Amino acid sequence: MQTVADILNRKSKPSNSISSDALVYDGLQLLNSVNVSYLVVMDDNSFKGIFCERDYTRNVVLKGRSSMKTPIREIMTADLPKI
Repeated sequence: MQTVADILNRKSKPSNSISSDALVYDGLQLLNSVNVSYLVVMDDNSFKGIFCERDYTRNVVLKGRSSMKTPIREIMTADLPKI
C-alpha cells in the first residue's frame, strides 16, 4: 500500500530559480505557478541575485517598462549581503 509520503516523493519539486536572461513576464508566471514571492536568479549554477514582486513593482510598473521586453537582469536585486 502506498503512503502519502510515497506519492509526494514522486511528484516533481517546484523550482524557484530563473535565468537572468529570462523576461520579467516569464518570471511573473513562475512566481505564480510555484506560489512564492521571490525567485533566485542563477546563471550556469552561479548565484546572480533575486527577483521579487517588489523588484517588479518598483522597476517595471512604476517606471513604465514592459514585462514582455525587459530581462530580469535589468531589474533584479543583485546587491545582497554575503555571509
